[in-house]
Amino acid sequence: MDESGLLMAIAKGGSMQPIFLAYGEGQFASTATGVTLGVLAAVLFCVFLVLYASSTYPANRP
Repeated sequence: MDESGLLMAIAKGGSMQPIFLAYGEGQFASTATGVTLGVLAAVLFCVFLVLYASSTYPANRP
C-alpha cells in the first residue's frame, strides 16, 4: 500500500479530525465574526456614551 492509499484508509475510519494544512485553517470565519462583533459592540458603546454624556452634562449657566 502506498502513502496515498494509507491516508485514504485512515480518512475512511471516520474517527479522525480533518487534517488542516496550517494552524487555524478553517477558523477564519469564526475569527472574522468575533472581530466584527467586537468592533460593533465598541462602536455602539461609544455612541451610547456620547448620547448619555450629552444628556447629563450640566448646561453652562451665567
